[in-house]
Amino acid sequence: TEKSGSIGKQIQSLDLNKKFKLLLLGLKIGGEMLFNPSEETELKEGMTLIVMGKSADITKAKNQIS
Repeated sequence: TEKSGSIGKQIQSLDLNKKFKLLLLGLKIGGEMLFNPSEETELKEGMTLIVMGKSADITKAKNQIS
C-alpha cells in the first residue's frame, strides 16, 4: 500500500525466507508479471509479491509488510 514502509526498499530487505519462511516466486505490477525477481528489485506501490509458503506465514508477512 502507499503507506507501507517498504516502498522504495529492495526485496532483500524484507528477508521473506528468514523472517517468514516464504519463497518469493515472482511479482506483479500493473498487468506485468516478473518471475524470479532480483533481490535488488525496488518495491513499488501497487506491487504484489507472489510467494509460496504456509497460509499462516503468508498472513503474518502481509500484516507486517503492508
